[in-house]
Amino acid sequence: VVGNFIGRKCWINLYYFKNNCSFTKTNFMSFIHSSFFNYRRNTDNINIIYNLKNIIQTEGKYATNHDSVFFDEKCIELGDDFDEKIYEGIKKSCSFTLIFSPIYINKDNDWCARELFTAIKFEKYIREKINNNKFCLIFPLIHRGKTEDLPQSIAKKNVKFLYEFTADIKNSSISGTPTTQNFEKFKAYLGEVFSENFKLIKDFEFDWDDIEKNVLSPKQDELLEWINEQN
Repeated sequence: VVGNFIGRKCWINLYYFKNNCSFTKTNFMSFIHSSFFNYRRNTDNINIIYNLKNIIQTEGKYATNHDSVFFDEKCIELGDDFDEKIYEGIKKSCSFTLIFSPIYINKDNDWCARELFTAIKFEKYIREKINNNKFCLIFPLIHRGKTEDLPQSIAKKNVKFLYEFTADIKNSSISGTPTTQNFEKFKAYLGEVFSENFKLIKDFEFDWDDIEKNVLSPKQDELLEWINEQN
């Protein structure tokens, strides 16, 4: 009798809870990549780009324990929705490494602009969520050009010039090749800034559905207006 009573009581409690209580399911987002590698494809600099991607990947792994860098050639497979993969890659990366040259912003081929536009939105979103404006998602590296050439939206960012150690980057894939002190300082800088910013977000639980709702991909007219404002 006691057993039946307890059983009925548990069933009644479960029925009441099921019909009167509800859970809010949160789809927590996990960062997958240490960085999103943002660059303009150019046959003249392709070897530098590949080697630089590997350097970013190495330093990013030390800082974040994520051994993947989002690199379009490696992360987008045949049959994937290109647009969807790009925007998802930005929002699942701990940082956004931008390789700048004078033709970076181009209306005829606007993918770099699309990616940067989305990264700026995502950086703002993260700062608001963690309530810390010191967080930095975007790291510009200037391959060609001057600081004044940077898009206005990131003109105040700290930058590094790659031409100081272009030879080091070219030879970085050759085992045993000696490197300059400036190049070693550059790698240390990457590790330091990746680590500092990752510490600000690593313990925060981001809601993926909320990110998708608030960090939208740019519409064409919105993007063109933004591009015109960058000069």
